[in-house]
Order: sequence, then structure tokens, then C-alpha cells
Amino acid sequence: MQNKIRNWVVSIPTEVKSLDQVFDPTIANLILDSIYYNVQFFQIEKAQKAFDFLSGLLSSGKRISDYVNEQNL
Repeated sequence: MQNKIRNWVVSIPTEVKSLDQVFDPTIANLILDSIYYNVQFFQIEKAQKAFDFLSGLLSSGKRISDYVNEQNL
């Protein structure tokens, strides 16, 4: 999952023309960082919830906003 998200972030165009180009990769990257933080401070349940969210998002192939709306999150 880390590789997918980091590659997603790296693939952001250098000339960003809209928020849509950076929103999903940036939010996914922040959630991934929160997983590392939560594990570091033994907040395993929070880390697992974030991990499950990212796993579902990546496997769905959808935008974050669409995925959140469909899952009623």
C-alpha cells in the first residue's frame, strides 16, 4: 500500500491545474502518515481503521470523495 500511495503522490503533475489533480494523492498520503504515527504511539485501533479505509479506497479505484459517499463514512 505504501508503494502505491507514494507512487501516486510522485505522479502528481508539476504544473497543477486543478485541486482535483492533487486532492486524492495528498489526502491518501496524509492518512498513510497517520497510520505510522498511530502505530508509533500504540494507537492500533486508529491505525487499523485508517489502514482499512486506504485498502478499500485503493482496491475500489475510485476518488476519495466518491468512495466516502458510497461507504457512508
